[in-house]
Amino acid sequence: MVRSTSNGSSRKVSVKILYWGPHKGGKTTILETLHRLTRENDRDIIPTGDMQKIEKYNGATLYFDKATFQSLVEISVYYDLYTVPGSVRFKPIRKRIFRDVDGIIFVFNSEKSQWENNIKSLKELKELATDTLINKIPLVVMLNKKDLQDSVSMSEVEQILKDEGLMYEEEHPLYIWNPIIYETIGTYKNQKNVFRAFKECARRVGLYSIYGTGSAPTIQIPKKKITRVNFTLSERRKNEWEIFAKEKLGTSLSQMIRNAVKEYRSKYEQLEKQSGNIEIQLLEMRIEKMISEKMEKMMEKFQFQSNREIK
Repeated sequence: MVRSTSNGSSRKVSVKILYWGPHKGGKTTILETLHRLTRENDRDIIPTGDMQKIEKYNGATLYFDKATFQSLVEISVYYDLYTVPGSVRFKPIRKRIFRDVDGIIFVFNSEKSQWENNIKSLKELKELATDTLINKIPLVVMLNKKDLQDSVSMSEVEQILKDEGLMYEEEHPLYIWNPIIYETIGTYKNQKNVFRAFKECARRVGLYSIYGTGSAPTIQIPKKKITRVNFTLSERRKNEWEIFAKEKLGTSLSQMIRNAVKEYRSKYEQLEKQSGNIEIQLLEMRIEKMISEKMEKMMEKFQFQSNREIK
């Protein structure tokens, strides 16, 4: 749980976030990249010192890695970020590091040869957390090493999260807190989504603490809730959107649609209040049109930028 301490007139809020995942998944590299990114570039957090590494002779994490960052927006807020050792024999150490955690960033190794190790690590985390994952502890997912060939897809990761009860359907109260999956490259030179994943986990920890008193905040769902937006797409258009989502946004088509749904949630509610006796199908058509227009504009923007680069 987020901890607050006072020393005279000063106050310090400490947030503990763990990078969890299998051996050789890239957790240490990700934390090293985040440390360097926030030290050398303008971000809204900054390291307070050097990164602490306790490793074996071959560079593998022996106990844990740790780095502390101070918020530049709320200067009293500090983030203590840990990686856990991924080897099977270090389960007791992982259990100790897990204590008092506020947020989890699960690092999947996207190499297909490591798929079973991902599942074992996820199951161990679930067992340790009991029923607190997502409900009390925010979960964000990084699908790491996406620069390598023959890697698992976003949809495969979504499916295992569903199988493990960590991805909810729209009707569920925790649906809005489903883990976002970021396709990631952890190395500094080619880094992708390293800061975004941390930022999202930190954001959720803050929301849980402020609005949910330590649990996932409940969202008031309108009685006449639109539970699903059905898209009727040609195969060509569907393929275009899937390619755009993967190559330009680093996400899946389903995640892209969910993000658009979240962005337009307030507009949904306004439409519902104004709808009167309008058939629900007509509302769905209006909403589908709004999301479709947004996606098309995004694609046009990226196409325009690409054409300028070519010229």
